[in-house]
Amino acid sequence: MKLKKWLVYLLAACLLLGALTGCSGKHSSKTPTERSTERRTEKATEKPTQKPTEKATEKPTEKPTQKPTEKATEKPTEKPTEKPTELPNEVKIEGAKYVMIYNPYIYDDRDKNGNNNRTSLSTGFMGDQIVTGQHRAEGLEDDLPNPGTISQYDFEQLFEAPEINEGGRAGGLDPVYSKKDKHVFKVFDDMNLSKLPRGKYEFTCLYAGEHCYVWDADGSVTQDQAKTLGTEFDKKVFQADEEMFGSGRFTENGGKVNILIRPMQENICGYYIDLDIYATGEVEPFYELMCGYNYDHAIININSIWVNYDIDYTLSTLAHEYQHQIVATDWVEYHPKGQKLRSWLNEAMSAFAEDMVYPGIKTDNGYSMYMFLSSKFTKGQSLYNFDITNDDWIGAYGAVWLFAQYLSEKAGDQVFANVHEAFRTSKSQSPSEAEVLYKAVSETYRNEIDRKYSYPSFIENEIKDKNELWMSKMTLDFQLNSLTVDIGDSKKYRDTAEEEWYATHLMMQYAEMGAQTIEGGGRMIVALENGTFTIPKDAEKGLIYIGLDENFEPVTGLFTAAGEN
Repeated sequence: MKLKKWLVYLLAACLLLGALTGCSGKHSSKTPTERSTERRTEKATEKPTQKPTEKATEKPTEKPTQKPTEKATEKPTEKPTEKPTELPNEVKIEGAKYVMIYNPYIYDDRDKNGNNNRTSLSTGFMGDQIVTGQHRAEGLEDDLPNPGTISQYDFEQLFEAPEINEGGRAGGLDPVYSKKDKHVFKVFDDMNLSKLPRGKYEFTCLYAGEHCYVWDADGSVTQDQAKTLGTEFDKKVFQADEEMFGSGRFTENGGKVNILIRPMQENICGYYIDLDIYATGEVEPFYELMCGYNYDHAIININSIWVNYDIDYTLSTLAHEYQHQIVATDWVEYHPKGQKLRSWLNEAMSAFAEDMVYPGIKTDNGYSMYMFLSSKFTKGQSLYNFDITNDDWIGAYGAVWLFAQYLSEKAGDQVFANVHEAFRTSKSQSPSEAEVLYKAVSETYRNEIDRKYSYPSFIENEIKDKNELWMSKMTLDFQLNSLTVDIGDSKKYRDTAEEEWYATHLMMQYAEMGAQTIEGGGRMIVALENGTFTIPKDAEKGLIYIGLDENFEPVTGLFTAAGEN
Protein backbone atom coordinates (compact mmCIF):
# COMPACT_ATOMS: atom_id res chain seq x y z
CA MET A 1 0.00 0.00 0.00
CA LYS A 2 2.80 2.35 0.84
CA LEU A 3 4.40 1.67 -2.55
CA LYS A 4 1.18 2.50 -4.37
CA LYS A 5 0.76 5.65 -2.34
CA TRP A 6 4.30 6.78 -3.21
CA LEU A 7 3.64 6.03 -6.90
CA VAL A 8 0.52 8.18 -6.82
CA TYR A 9 2.45 11.04 -5.14
CA LEU A 10 5.27 10.68 -7.74
CA LEU A 11 2.86 10.69 -10.68
CA ALA A 12 1.08 13.78 -9.39
CA ALA A 13 4.39 15.58 -8.92
CA CYS A 14 5.44 14.79 -12.47
CA LEU A 15 2.18 16.05 -13.88
CA LEU A 16 2.48 19.25 -11.88
CA LEU A 17 6.09 19.74 -12.95
CA GLY A 18 5.21 19.09 -16.63
CA ALA A 19 2.53 21.71 -16.54
CA LEU A 20 4.97 24.23 -15.13
CA THR A 21 7.98 23.53 -17.34
CA GLY A 22 6.52 22.19 -20.63
CA CYS A 23 8.48 18.93 -20.45
CA SER A 24 5.43 16.87 -21.44
CA GLY A 25 6.27 17.29 -25.20
CA LYS A 26 3.27 19.47 -25.98
CA HIS A 27 3.76 23.10 -27.17
CA SER A 28 4.15 25.41 -24.24
CA SER A 29 2.18 28.59 -23.93
CA LYS A 30 5.46 30.36 -23.37
CA THR A 31 7.01 32.39 -26.21
CA PRO A 32 10.32 31.32 -27.87
CA THR A 33 12.01 34.24 -26.10
CA GLU A 34 10.85 33.01 -22.69
CA ARG A 35 12.16 29.52 -23.47
CA SER A 36 15.48 30.63 -24.95
CA THR A 37 17.52 29.96 -21.80
CA GLU A 38 16.19 26.44 -21.20
CA ARG A 39 18.07 23.30 -22.23
CA ARG A 40 16.94 21.81 -25.53
CA THR A 41 16.38 18.12 -24.80
CA GLU A 42 14.63 16.94 -27.98
CA LYS A 43 14.34 17.96 -31.66
CA ALA A 44 12.01 20.91 -31.66
CA THR A 45 9.15 21.33 -34.04
CA GLU A 46 9.72 25.09 -34.13
CA LYS A 47 12.96 26.97 -34.82
CA PRO A 48 14.10 29.38 -32.10
CA THR A 49 15.10 32.88 -33.15
CA GLN A 50 17.94 33.08 -30.63
CA LYS A 51 20.97 30.91 -30.23
CA PRO A 52 20.21 28.00 -27.82
CA THR A 53 22.51 27.20 -24.96
CA GLU A 54 23.58 23.98 -26.64
CA LYS A 55 24.77 23.56 -30.25
CA ALA A 56 21.82 23.36 -32.61
CA THR A 57 21.81 21.76 -36.04
CA GLU A 58 20.87 25.05 -37.71
CA LYS A 59 21.49 28.69 -36.84
CA PRO A 60 18.66 30.57 -38.50
CA THR A 61 18.67 34.29 -37.97
CA GLU A 62 14.94 34.85 -38.24
CA LYS A 63 11.70 33.19 -37.20
CA PRO A 64 10.10 31.33 -40.12
CA THR A 65 7.04 32.90 -41.64
CA GLN A 66 5.19 29.57 -41.59
CA LYS A 67 4.98 26.82 -39.03
CA PRO A 68 7.50 24.17 -40.06
CA THR A 69 6.22 20.70 -40.77
CA GLU A 70 9.61 19.04 -41.07
CA LYS A 71 12.55 18.59 -38.77
CA ALA A 72 14.45 21.57 -37.46
CA THR A 73 17.39 20.83 -39.79
CA GLU A 74 15.52 22.21 -42.83
CA LYS A 75 16.73 25.47 -44.39
CA PRO A 76 14.76 28.61 -43.53
CA THR A 77 12.50 30.03 -46.21
CA GLU A 78 14.07 33.49 -46.04
CA LYS A 79 17.59 34.82 -46.25
CA PRO A 80 19.52 31.67 -47.27
CA THR A 81 23.01 31.54 -45.92
CA GLU A 82 24.48 30.27 -49.21
CA LYS A 83 25.48 32.76 -51.90
CA PRO A 84 22.93 32.87 -54.74
CA THR A 85 24.11 31.20 -57.95
CA GLU A 86 21.73 33.11 -60.20
CA LEU A 87 23.27 35.54 -62.68
CA PRO A 88 22.42 39.25 -62.61
CA ASN A 89 18.95 40.07 -63.88
CA GLU A 90 20.18 42.12 -66.84
CA VAL A 91 23.41 42.60 -68.73
CA LYS A 92 23.05 45.32 -71.35
CA ILE A 93 25.25 46.30 -74.27
CA GLU A 94 24.53 49.87 -75.32
CA GLY A 95 25.66 52.23 -78.07
CA ALA A 96 26.10 49.56 -80.76
CA LYS A 97 24.47 48.88 -84.12
CA TYR A 98 25.39 45.19 -84.19
CA VAL A 99 26.47 42.56 -81.69
CA MET A 100 28.76 39.64 -82.41
CA ILE A 101 28.07 36.59 -80.23
CA TYR A 102 31.10 34.28 -80.05
CA ASN A 103 31.57 30.82 -78.54
CA PRO A 104 35.15 30.64 -77.20
CA TYR A 105 35.30 26.88 -76.69
CA ILE A 106 37.10 24.44 -79.01
CA TYR A 107 34.89 22.40 -81.32
CA ASP A 108 36.12 18.82 -81.76
CA ASP A 109 34.98 17.13 -84.98
CA ARG A 110 36.66 13.85 -84.07
CA ASP A 111 34.17 12.69 -81.46
CA LYS A 112 33.14 9.40 -83.08
CA ASN A 113 29.91 9.35 -81.03
CA GLY A 114 28.86 12.74 -82.31
CA ASN A 115 28.92 14.26 -78.82
CA ASN A 116 29.94 17.81 -79.63
CA ASN A 117 27.33 19.48 -77.43
CA ARG A 118 29.90 20.27 -74.76
CA THR A 119 31.32 22.97 -77.04
CA SER A 120 27.99 24.30 -78.32
CA LEU A 121 26.04 26.99 -76.47
CA SER A 122 22.56 28.44 -76.95
CA THR A 123 21.97 32.17 -77.40
CA GLY A 124 18.62 32.01 -75.65
CA PHE A 125 15.49 33.71 -76.94
CA MET A 126 16.49 37.13 -78.28
CA GLY A 127 12.95 38.34 -79.00
CA ASP A 128 12.23 41.56 -80.82
CA GLN A 129 15.38 43.41 -79.72
CA ILE A 130 17.16 42.30 -82.93
CA VAL A 131 16.23 43.00 -86.54
CA THR A 132 14.39 40.00 -87.97
CA GLY A 133 12.85 38.91 -91.24
CA GLN A 134 15.71 40.03 -93.46
CA HIS A 135 15.84 38.63 -96.97
CA ARG A 136 18.63 36.15 -97.64
CA ALA A 137 19.89 34.88 -100.97
CA GLU A 138 18.57 31.47 -101.95
CA GLY A 139 22.04 29.99 -102.19
CA LEU A 140 25.02 30.77 -104.37
CA GLU A 141 23.17 30.84 -107.67
CA ASP A 142 25.24 31.30 -110.80
CA ASP A 143 25.37 30.17 -114.41
CA LEU A 144 28.61 28.35 -113.63
CA PRO A 145 29.17 25.40 -111.34
CA ASN A 146 30.39 26.31 -107.88
CA PRO A 147 34.17 25.92 -107.70
CA GLY A 148 35.49 23.69 -104.96
CA THR A 149 37.48 20.61 -104.19
CA ILE A 150 37.05 17.51 -102.10
CA SER A 151 40.54 18.09 -100.90
CA GLN A 152 40.89 15.55 -98.14
CA TYR A 153 38.23 12.91 -98.16
CA ASP A 154 36.93 12.04 -94.69
CA PHE A 155 38.04 8.43 -94.80
CA GLU A 156 37.83 8.11 -91.00
CA GLN A 157 34.04 7.88 -91.25
CA LEU A 158 34.21 4.90 -93.58
CA PHE A 159 37.04 2.86 -92.16
CA GLU A 160 39.74 3.26 -89.56
CA ALA A 161 43.16 4.05 -90.99
CA PRO A 162 45.47 1.03 -90.80
CA GLU A 163 48.55 0.84 -88.64
CA ILE A 164 51.76 0.68 -90.65
CA ASN A 165 53.52 -2.67 -90.49
CA GLU A 166 57.04 -2.88 -89.15
CA GLY A 167 59.75 -2.82 -91.81
CA GLY A 168 57.85 -0.54 -94.19
CA ARG A 169 59.23 1.60 -96.97
CA ALA A 170 62.46 3.47 -96.28
CA GLY A 171 62.85 5.49 -99.47
CA GLY A 172 64.08 4.42 -102.88
CA LEU A 173 63.29 5.16 -106.51
CA ASP A 174 59.60 4.99 -107.44
CA PRO A 175 58.32 3.39 -110.66
CA VAL A 176 59.58 5.11 -113.81
CA TYR A 177 57.19 5.68 -116.72
CA SER A 178 57.40 7.06 -120.26
CA LYS A 179 54.90 8.78 -122.46
CA LYS A 180 52.24 6.36 -123.84
CA ASP A 181 52.89 3.83 -121.06
CA LYS A 182 49.78 2.25 -119.56
CA HIS A 183 49.15 1.48 -115.90
CA VAL A 184 46.16 0.37 -113.82
CA PHE A 185 45.27 2.69 -110.93
CA LYS A 186 42.50 2.34 -108.37
CA VAL A 187 40.03 5.23 -108.30
CA PHE A 188 36.43 5.74 -107.19
CA ASP A 189 33.75 4.23 -109.41
CA ASP A 190 30.99 6.27 -111.00
CA MET A 191 32.31 9.53 -109.58
CA ASN A 192 31.18 8.36 -106.12
CA LEU A 193 33.68 9.40 -103.47
CA SER A 194 32.29 7.06 -100.82
CA LYS A 195 32.09 3.70 -102.55
CA LEU A 196 34.73 1.23 -101.35
CA PRO A 197 36.65 -0.69 -102.46
CA ARG A 198 37.79 1.51 -105.30
CA GLY A 199 37.67 0.16 -108.84
CA LYS A 200 40.55 -0.51 -111.22
CA TYR A 201 40.96 1.64 -114.32
CA GLU A 202 43.65 1.66 -116.98
CA PHE A 203 45.32 5.03 -117.62
CA THR A 204 47.62 6.18 -120.42
CA CYS A 205 50.59 8.45 -119.74
CA LEU A 206 50.26 11.65 -121.79
CA TYR A 207 53.11 13.61 -120.17
CA ALA A 208 56.35 12.55 -118.47
CA GLY A 209 58.13 15.54 -116.95
CA GLU A 210 60.71 16.40 -114.32
CA HIS A 211 58.44 16.07 -111.28
CA CYS A 212 55.20 14.53 -112.55
CA TYR A 213 53.38 12.22 -114.90
CA VAL A 214 49.98 13.16 -116.34
CA TRP A 215 47.60 10.24 -116.98
CA ASP A 216 44.29 10.07 -118.87
CA ALA A 217 41.69 7.31 -118.46
CA ASP A 218 39.29 7.73 -121.37
CA GLY A 219 40.45 10.39 -123.81
CA SER A 220 38.66 13.19 -121.94
CA VAL A 221 41.70 15.51 -122.17
CA THR A 222 44.01 16.31 -125.07
CA GLN A 223 47.75 15.95 -125.34
CA ASP A 224 48.13 19.74 -125.17
CA GLN A 225 46.00 19.99 -122.02
CA ALA A 226 48.06 17.27 -120.35
CA LYS A 227 51.24 19.12 -121.29
CA THR A 228 49.88 22.36 -119.82
CA LEU A 229 49.09 20.67 -116.51
CA GLY A 230 52.42 18.83 -116.38
CA THR A 231 54.53 21.84 -117.30
CA GLU A 232 52.83 24.07 -114.73
CA PHE A 233 53.33 21.48 -112.01
CA ASP A 234 57.00 21.01 -112.92
CA LYS A 235 57.85 24.72 -113.17
CA LYS A 236 55.64 26.27 -110.47
CA VAL A 237 53.66 24.00 -108.16
CA PHE A 238 56.22 21.40 -107.12
CA GLN A 239 58.99 23.78 -106.16
CA ALA A 240 56.73 26.34 -104.46
CA ASP A 241 54.89 23.77 -102.33
CA GLU A 242 58.02 21.88 -101.32
CA GLU A 243 59.91 25.04 -100.40
CA MET A 244 57.05 26.19 -98.20
CA PHE A 245 55.69 22.96 -96.72
CA GLY A 246 58.33 20.24 -97.13
CA SER A 247 58.60 17.07 -99.21
CA GLY A 248 55.80 14.72 -100.16
CA ARG A 249 56.11 10.98 -99.88
CA PHE A 250 57.33 9.03 -102.94
CA THR A 251 58.91 12.09 -104.52
CA GLU A 252 62.35 11.78 -102.94
CA ASN A 253 65.20 10.18 -104.87
CA GLY A 254 63.70 11.13 -108.24
CA GLY A 255 60.12 9.97 -107.59
CA LYS A 256 57.32 11.86 -109.35
CA VAL A 257 53.73 12.84 -108.67
CA ASN A 258 51.09 11.03 -110.75
CA ILE A 259 48.25 13.30 -111.90
CA LEU A 260 45.23 11.11 -112.78
CA ILE A 261 42.55 12.71 -114.97
CA ARG A 262 39.03 11.37 -115.44
CA PRO A 263 35.44 12.72 -115.20
CA MET A 264 33.97 13.35 -111.73
CA GLN A 265 30.88 15.05 -110.37
CA GLU A 266 30.65 18.68 -111.45
CA ASN A 267 31.42 20.53 -108.20
CA ILE A 268 34.67 18.66 -107.56
CA CYS A 269 37.76 19.97 -109.31
CA GLY A 270 40.09 17.42 -107.75
CA TYR A 271 40.97 15.52 -104.60
CA TYR A 272 43.69 13.76 -102.66
CA ILE A 273 43.04 10.73 -100.46
CA ASP A 274 45.22 8.94 -97.94
CA LEU A 275 44.65 5.59 -99.64
CA ASP A 276 47.47 6.82 -101.90
CA ILE A 277 50.12 7.41 -99.24
CA TYR A 278 51.25 3.89 -98.36
CA ALA A 279 54.11 1.74 -99.63
CA THR A 280 54.10 -1.94 -100.49
CA GLY A 281 54.14 -4.03 -97.31
CA GLU A 282 52.91 -1.26 -94.99
CA VAL A 283 49.22 -2.22 -94.92
CA GLU A 284 47.59 -5.49 -93.89
CA PRO A 285 45.92 -7.37 -96.81
CA PHE A 286 42.54 -7.08 -95.07
CA TYR A 287 42.55 -3.31 -95.53
CA GLU A 288 43.54 -3.71 -99.18
CA LEU A 289 40.49 -5.89 -99.83
CA MET A 290 38.17 -3.46 -98.07
CA CYS A 291 39.45 -0.22 -99.59
CA GLY A 292 41.81 -0.49 -102.55
CA TYR A 293 45.22 1.18 -102.31
CA ASN A 294 47.68 2.55 -104.86
CA TYR A 295 51.02 1.63 -103.30
CA ASP A 296 54.33 3.38 -103.98
CA HIS A 297 52.76 6.25 -105.95
CA ALA A 298 52.20 9.91 -105.10
CA ILE A 299 48.79 10.68 -106.65
CA ILE A 300 46.59 13.71 -107.29
CA ASN A 301 43.15 13.22 -108.89
CA ILE A 302 41.81 15.88 -111.29
CA ASN A 303 38.34 16.24 -112.80
CA SER A 304 38.55 16.32 -116.61
CA ILE A 305 35.35 18.41 -116.71
CA TRP A 306 37.22 21.27 -115.04
CA VAL A 307 40.28 20.86 -117.28
CA ASN A 308 38.01 21.71 -120.18
CA TYR A 309 36.01 24.28 -118.27
CA ASP A 310 38.52 26.40 -116.28
CA ILE A 311 42.18 25.50 -116.74
CA ASP A 312 43.40 28.25 -114.39
CA TYR A 313 41.32 27.01 -111.48
CA THR A 314 42.45 23.46 -112.26
CA LEU A 315 46.09 24.50 -112.08
CA SER A 316 45.55 26.09 -108.68
CA THR A 317 43.95 22.83 -107.55
CA LEU A 318 47.25 21.04 -108.22
CA ALA A 319 48.91 23.34 -105.67
CA HIS A 320 46.02 22.75 -103.27
CA GLU A 321 46.16 18.95 -103.45
CA TYR A 322 49.92 18.61 -103.28
CA GLN A 323 49.92 20.48 -99.96
CA HIS A 324 47.53 17.80 -98.68
CA GLN A 325 49.92 15.06 -99.71
CA ILE A 326 52.74 16.76 -97.80
CA VAL A 327 50.52 16.94 -94.67
CA ALA A 328 49.80 13.22 -95.04
CA THR A 329 53.52 12.59 -95.46
CA ASP A 330 54.20 14.40 -92.18
CA TRP A 331 51.61 12.20 -90.50
CA VAL A 332 52.80 8.83 -91.85
CA GLU A 333 56.50 9.56 -91.38
CA TYR A 334 56.33 11.17 -87.92
CA HIS A 335 53.01 10.30 -86.19
CA PRO A 336 51.63 7.15 -87.86
CA LYS A 337 49.73 6.00 -84.77
CA GLY A 338 48.19 9.43 -84.11
CA GLN A 339 45.79 11.79 -85.83
CA LYS A 340 46.46 14.04 -88.79
CA LEU A 341 45.82 17.74 -88.65
CA ARG A 342 42.10 18.41 -88.71
CA SER A 343 40.63 19.37 -92.04
CA TRP A 344 39.97 23.05 -91.23
CA LEU A 345 43.66 23.89 -90.76
CA ASN A 346 44.79 21.49 -93.48
CA GLU A 347 42.35 23.11 -95.92
CA ALA A 348 43.43 26.60 -94.87
CA MET A 349 47.03 25.80 -95.79
CA SER A 350 45.94 24.33 -99.12
CA ALA A 351 43.93 27.49 -99.83
CA PHE A 352 47.05 29.51 -99.06
CA ALA A 353 49.04 27.26 -101.46
CA GLU A 354 46.67 28.19 -104.29
CA ASP A 355 47.12 31.91 -103.73
CA MET A 356 50.84 31.48 -103.21
CA VAL A 357 51.33 29.91 -106.64
CA TYR A 358 48.40 31.56 -108.47
CA PRO A 359 47.67 34.89 -106.72
CA GLY A 360 44.07 36.11 -106.80
CA ILE A 361 42.57 32.82 -107.95
CA LYS A 362 40.36 32.44 -104.84
CA THR A 363 39.16 36.04 -104.89
CA ASP A 364 38.28 35.78 -108.57
CA ASN A 365 36.11 32.77 -107.78
CA GLY A 366 34.19 34.50 -104.98
CA TYR A 367 35.76 32.81 -101.96
CA SER A 368 35.91 36.12 -100.09
CA MET A 369 32.09 36.04 -99.80
CA TYR A 370 31.27 32.37 -99.32
CA MET A 371 31.56 32.41 -95.52
CA PHE A 372 29.29 35.46 -95.25
CA LEU A 373 26.67 34.02 -97.61
CA SER A 374 26.58 30.63 -95.88
CA SER A 375 23.40 30.01 -93.90
CA LYS A 376 25.38 27.58 -91.73
CA PHE A 377 27.97 30.15 -90.69
CA THR A 378 25.26 32.77 -90.22
CA LYS A 379 23.84 30.46 -87.56
CA GLY A 380 27.11 29.79 -85.76
CA GLN A 381 28.94 26.97 -87.54
CA SER A 382 32.48 26.74 -86.18
CA LEU A 383 35.58 27.69 -88.12
CA TYR A 384 36.93 24.39 -86.78
CA ASN A 385 34.03 22.42 -88.26
CA PHE A 386 34.93 21.75 -91.90
CA ASP A 387 31.54 20.30 -92.77
CA ILE A 388 31.11 19.65 -96.50
CA THR A 389 28.32 17.08 -96.18
CA ASN A 390 25.45 19.54 -96.68
CA ASP A 391 24.23 21.71 -99.54
CA ASP A 392 25.95 24.73 -98.03
CA TRP A 393 29.41 23.16 -98.03
CA ILE A 394 31.11 25.94 -100.02
CA GLY A 395 30.93 28.20 -96.94
CA ALA A 396 33.49 25.99 -95.17
CA TYR A 397 36.01 26.61 -97.96
CA GLY A 398 35.39 30.34 -97.78
CA ALA A 399 35.91 30.37 -94.01
CA VAL A 400 39.25 28.57 -94.04
CA TRP A 401 40.50 30.63 -96.99
CA LEU A 402 39.70 33.84 -95.09
CA PHE A 403 41.50 32.38 -92.08
CA ALA A 404 44.58 31.67 -94.24
CA GLN A 405 44.51 35.28 -95.45
CA TYR A 406 44.21 36.52 -91.88
CA LEU A 407 47.06 34.33 -90.59
CA SER A 408 49.33 35.35 -93.45
CA GLU A 409 48.65 39.03 -92.75
CA LYS A 410 49.15 38.78 -88.98
CA ALA A 411 51.97 36.24 -88.74
CA GLY A 412 53.63 36.24 -92.20
CA ASP A 413 53.67 33.58 -94.92
CA GLN A 414 56.36 31.62 -93.10
CA VAL A 415 53.77 30.64 -90.50
CA PHE A 416 52.54 27.83 -92.78
CA ALA A 417 56.01 26.34 -93.08
CA ASN A 418 56.23 26.62 -89.29
CA VAL A 419 52.98 24.70 -88.85
CA HIS A 420 54.38 21.76 -90.81
CA GLU A 421 57.63 21.89 -88.86
CA ALA A 422 55.82 22.08 -85.52
CA PHE A 423 53.72 19.05 -86.46
CA ARG A 424 56.77 17.04 -87.54
CA THR A 425 58.79 17.84 -84.43
CA SER A 426 56.04 17.59 -81.81
CA LYS A 427 56.58 15.14 -78.97
CA SER A 428 52.87 14.40 -78.89
CA GLN A 429 51.48 11.34 -80.68
CA SER A 430 48.66 13.49 -82.06
CA PRO A 431 49.70 17.16 -82.15
CA SER A 432 46.68 19.44 -81.93
CA GLU A 433 46.00 22.39 -84.20
CA ALA A 434 46.26 24.65 -81.16
CA GLU A 435 49.73 23.32 -80.34
CA VAL A 436 51.18 23.73 -83.83
CA LEU A 437 49.64 27.18 -84.35
CA TYR A 438 50.95 28.42 -81.01
CA LYS A 439 54.44 27.22 -81.93
CA ALA A 440 54.20 28.49 -85.50
CA VAL A 441 53.61 32.17 -84.70
CA SER A 442 56.09 34.59 -83.18
CA GLU A 443 56.19 35.41 -79.49
CA THR A 444 55.33 38.98 -80.41
CA TYR A 445 52.06 37.90 -82.02
CA ARG A 446 51.23 35.52 -79.17
CA ASN A 447 51.64 38.35 -76.68
CA GLU A 448 49.63 40.73 -78.84
CA ILE A 449 46.61 38.41 -78.78
CA ASP A 450 46.94 37.80 -75.03
CA ARG A 451 47.05 41.53 -74.32
CA LYS A 452 44.14 42.26 -76.63
CA TYR A 453 41.63 39.80 -75.16
CA SER A 454 40.96 38.79 -71.58
CA TYR A 455 38.38 36.10 -70.79
CA PRO A 456 36.51 35.68 -67.49
CA SER A 457 38.28 33.27 -65.17
CA PHE A 458 35.58 30.61 -65.43
CA ILE A 459 36.11 30.35 -69.20
CA GLU A 460 39.89 30.18 -68.85
CA ASN A 461 39.54 27.50 -66.18
CA GLU A 462 37.25 25.41 -68.38
CA ILE A 463 39.45 25.62 -71.47
CA LYS A 464 42.58 24.96 -69.34
CA ASP A 465 45.09 24.12 -72.09
CA LYS A 466 47.19 27.23 -72.76
CA ASN A 467 47.47 26.44 -76.48
CA GLU A 468 43.71 26.07 -76.90
CA LEU A 469 43.05 29.18 -74.84
CA TRP A 470 45.35 31.20 -77.07
CA MET A 471 43.85 29.69 -80.25
CA SER A 472 40.37 30.60 -78.98
CA LYS A 473 41.41 34.26 -78.57
CA MET A 474 43.17 34.24 -81.92
CA THR A 475 40.00 32.85 -83.55
CA LEU A 476 38.00 35.63 -81.90
CA ASP A 477 40.41 38.12 -83.45
CA PHE A 478 39.97 36.41 -86.82
CA GLN A 479 36.17 36.53 -86.56
CA LEU A 480 36.25 40.27 -85.85
CA ASN A 481 38.86 40.88 -88.54
CA SER A 482 36.85 38.99 -91.18
CA LEU A 483 33.89 41.36 -90.72
CA THR A 484 35.89 44.24 -92.18
CA VAL A 485 37.74 42.30 -94.89
CA ASP A 486 37.90 43.63 -98.45
CA ILE A 487 35.79 41.25 -100.50
CA GLY A 488 37.67 42.07 -103.68
CA ASP A 489 36.57 43.12 -107.13
CA SER A 490 33.99 40.42 -107.75
CA LYS A 491 30.80 41.81 -109.35
CA LYS A 492 28.66 38.72 -109.01
CA TYR A 493 26.04 40.19 -106.68
CA ARG A 494 26.18 44.00 -106.93
CA ASP A 495 27.33 46.64 -109.40
CA THR A 496 29.73 48.37 -107.02
CA ALA A 497 32.11 46.97 -104.47
CA GLU A 498 30.68 49.19 -101.71
CA GLU A 499 27.10 48.06 -102.33
CA GLU A 500 28.27 44.48 -102.53
CA TRP A 501 30.12 44.80 -99.21
CA TYR A 502 27.04 46.02 -97.35
CA ALA A 503 24.70 43.59 -99.10
CA THR A 504 26.96 40.68 -98.22
CA HIS A 505 27.12 41.77 -94.57
CA LEU A 506 23.35 42.15 -94.53
CA MET A 507 22.88 38.56 -95.62
CA MET A 508 25.31 37.22 -93.02
CA GLN A 509 23.19 38.51 -90.11
CA TYR A 510 21.09 36.20 -87.99
CA ALA A 511 17.51 37.38 -88.35
CA GLU A 512 15.31 35.11 -86.24
CA MET A 513 13.89 35.77 -82.77
CA GLY A 514 14.36 32.23 -81.52
CA ALA A 515 17.36 30.75 -79.77
CA GLN A 516 20.24 29.42 -81.86
CA THR A 517 23.11 27.09 -80.96
CA ILE A 518 26.62 28.39 -81.69
CA GLU A 519 29.43 25.86 -82.05
CA GLY A 520 32.76 26.39 -80.31
CA GLY A 521 34.82 28.73 -82.52
CA GLY A 522 31.67 29.98 -84.25
CA ARG A 523 29.95 33.35 -84.16
CA MET A 524 26.68 35.09 -85.00
CA ILE A 525 26.00 38.71 -85.97
CA VAL A 526 22.72 40.36 -84.95
CA ALA A 527 21.50 43.85 -85.91
CA LEU A 528 19.94 45.81 -83.03
CA GLU A 529 16.55 47.49 -83.24
CA ASN A 530 17.37 50.36 -80.89
CA GLY A 531 21.10 50.28 -80.12
CA THR A 532 20.70 48.21 -76.95
CA PHE A 533 21.09 44.48 -76.49
CA THR A 534 20.09 42.70 -73.30
CA ILE A 535 21.65 39.27 -72.92
CA PRO A 536 18.74 36.82 -72.62
CA LYS A 537 18.34 35.23 -69.21
CA ASP A 538 18.16 31.78 -70.82
CA ALA A 539 21.42 32.26 -72.77
CA GLU A 540 23.96 29.62 -71.81
CA LYS A 541 26.89 30.74 -69.73
CA GLY A 542 30.16 31.06 -71.65
CA LEU A 543 29.14 33.03 -74.74
CA ILE A 544 31.02 36.27 -75.38
CA TYR A 545 29.34 39.43 -76.71
CA ILE A 546 30.96 42.41 -78.47
CA GLY A 547 29.15 45.56 -79.62
CA LEU A 548 29.95 46.75 -83.17
CA ASP A 549 29.38 50.02 -85.04
CA GLU A 550 27.91 50.47 -88.53
CA ASN A 551 31.21 49.39 -90.11
CA PHE A 552 31.41 46.27 -87.93
CA GLU A 553 34.23 47.69 -85.83
CA PRO A 554 34.19 46.90 -82.05
CA VAL A 555 32.84 49.74 -79.88
CA THR A 556 32.56 47.86 -76.57
CA GLY A 557 34.61 45.47 -74.51
CA LEU A 558 33.78 41.78 -74.06
CA PHE A 559 30.59 40.91 -72.21
CA THR A 560 29.32 37.62 -70.79
CA ALA A 561 26.05 36.80 -69.06
CA ALA A 562 27.82 37.73 -65.82
CA GLY A 563 28.64 41.26 -67.01
CA GLU A 564 31.49 43.11 -68.72
CA ASN A 565 34.92 41.54 -68.46
